[in-house]
Amino acid sequence: MNNHTLRPSRALFRRTVALALASLPAALSACATSRPAEPAANYTQVVGELEAIERATLDQSWDASLTAMERLGFVVSQRDRSDVEARILAHTQGGREVRIRISKDTTMLSRIRIRVGTFGDESLSRLILERIETHLPVETAEVTPARP
Repeated sequence: MNNHTLRPSRALFRRTVALALASLPAALSACATSRPAEPAANYTQVVGELEAIERATLDQSWDASLTAMERLGFVVSQRDRSDVEARILAHTQGGREVRIRISKDTTMLSRIRIRVGTFGDESLSRLILERIETHLPVETAEVTPARP
């Protein structure tokens, strides 16, 4: 064999490897995003953290979260709050850590993030969110009767 016949095959091999490496990130991101569809709601489960955007002020979300923790029988060990963010650290009756972060998106929208334990517990996080939502004010529309 002479060197001229080996060079094109090496060059072809290098191009093939370069193309494969270049397309690897796209292939991996497609795998990471192919999950079953979530139920129609405004929350997502990401890396063990449940997130919801609620139509409530920061104060309302804070009060609702503390009430939910109390009603669930969780022990609140830390409460930190500012004008734009609030944090609650609680423990379940079994000793599992529950972290709730509330941030002010707008004056009437709050973002609530819930993490149970280190790796998350989706079902318990959803239960906590449901309990918080039951203590948030219900939207009411003013009804003006039509005049004849």
